[in-house]
Amino acid sequence: MLASVVFLVLLLALRLWWGWEAHRRLQAEIDRIIAAGEPIYPADFAPKDHVADNENAATQYLRAGSRLAYPAFRAIYEFPDDPGAWHDRRDEVQVLLQDHGMALVEVRAARQLGKADWHIIYASPVIDTLLPTLSEQCALSKLLCIAVRHEHTNGKDSNTTATILDALSHLGTMEKHPFLVVHMQVCRSAIRLGWTIESVAPSLAISTDSGSSITVSSASDVRAIIADLLDEKASEDALVHGMLEERMAQLDTVHHVLRGSRSVAQLLETFNNLRKHWGPVESRLFSPAIAREGVVLIREASSMVEASRQRTYPAAQEMLPVSAARNTDPWYVDAHLACPQFMYQPL
Repeated sequence: MLASVVFLVLLLALRLWWGWEAHRRLQAEIDRIIAAGEPIYPADFAPKDHVADNENAATQYLRAGSRLAYPAFRAIYEFPDDPGAWHDRRDEVQVLLQDHGMALVEVRAARQLGKADWHIIYASPVIDTLLPTLSEQCALSKLLCIAVRHEHTNGKDSNTTATILDALSHLGTMEKHPFLVVHMQVCRSAIRLGWTIESVAPSLAISTDSGSSITVSSASDVRAIIADLLDEKASEDALVHGMLEERMAQLDTVHHVLRGSRSVAQLLETFNNLRKHWGPVESRLFSPAIAREGVVLIREASSMVEASRQRTYPAAQEMLPVSAARNTDPWYVDAHLACPQFMYQPL
């Protein structure tokens, strides 16, 4: 009997120590990030300065995106990127651009504004944050590509280069979103815009004269396009910022699981009949394992942040998380013995 009591006491002491040590390590990771002056909590990502609507390029883009009604929205998304498909659909393109002429005007006006605030609310739980306007902005980017080809096909190359500059400015402003998913969508849209520019560039009419003509592009606009394409700083900064946001979102989700307001079953969208009540039980039973998982996630996210700051792939590769080292970490093994499905959830 005494031996059983002693064993239970030792087991409880081990559990308490394991929990204390796991939480200590998690807090140490957070303190290290704060000491480096990097953002780690949702409030750290909130805009520091208010941007008035009349100075806010994002406001213009949001207004332009809201003009893409559903039938046209779908038509834009389904429109082929292949220039060969244009010859039989020129009338369709003409109607599409006429119907959304005001959106194109607002995009042109936004290019003159240097500030951007997308009015994202940075609140916990970050995992619930919605980006309802992202699809509209991606469609708007494709509409601009359609407009570029349309203007070039009609011999209006002054408008062609101006619209390319509009499209580049739009993507640059989208990069000021803090979320990695937005950066990934911008990269996809940038590829489409790159194809569009490549398709019109060989036959683009360029004038070096000081006079203006709608049929030819100005040399200054062409130089501005080249300069924008060569400047990768906005994209590089957006990747770093997106990785910082991913790390913040992972920590925020871990904290919710530790508090019991979220469960792993909820995150995995499994065990629907249990997930409403499982969070508090899970947080008490597996708190050390979840905290340790948080340490692993934050370390890996920090490695991704450092990798995103490198300017060559070999240098970035050196910073990436090493799975072999991770798998030999006994604390990592402990975490997934207690909570095996957690390792598959991309927080």
